[in-house]
Amino acid sequence: GSGQMIVVSGEAGIGKSRFLQEVIQSARSFGVHVFLGAGQAVEQNTPYHAWRPVFIQMFKLQAAMAPDARAAYILQQLDGDEELARLAPLLNVVLPIDLDDNEFTEKMSGEVRAYNTHKLLASLLLRSANDSPVMVVIEDAHWFDSASWAVVRQVIRDVPPVMVFLATRPMPEPFPPEYEEILGQEDTDSIKLAGLTRADTSTLIRQRLEVLRL
Repeated sequence: GSGQMIVVSGEAGIGKSRFLQEVIQSARSFGVHVFLGAGQAVEQNTPYHAWRPVFIQMFKLQAAMAPDARAAYILQQLDGDEELARLAPLLNVVLPIDLDDNEFTEKMSGEVRAYNTHKLLASLLLRSANDSPVMVVIEDAHWFDSASWAVVRQVIRDVPPVMVFLATRPMPEPFPPEYEEILGQEDTDSIKLAGLTRADTSTLIRQRLEVLRL
């Protein structure tokens, strides 16, 4: 019933993805629904790109669907919620769909449109979490665009039942303001992965070789 934010940081190749594989496997064994996203270097200027896979998985969109079919499919899934359906055109910037603005969304622009988009995405996650426990795992946060960071912040504020794991390389300063805010949250835990000590390396080798000493 209560979520948490966990930031996993470490240099490239240190084992962040391997660590998250264990987390995901464990969560799924307990019946937790896991959504996966990722930042990408080539998409750093594309708003919401890190969250796109999360909502594609949530809506179970198929790549083979025609654009018109995708749009109809999304509206069908939102049919039971008038407020979410009214905001559906805001999903154009997140999902591979092209919904025409309605009389409500066509009046939105700039910060107002962005704010409502963030609220919509958080509401969709909350709706999903009402059906079953949800965890969101997003890798390569060091390549996030500002809109992806803003959604992370919105989810932490508005969707307490969801646990969020972010994996990132060490951030160069100055940190993105949203990242600083996230690290300062009471419910945020930070896990820093580093290389094994000599003693840990020896223990690992002995375990793998099934011997008592080297």
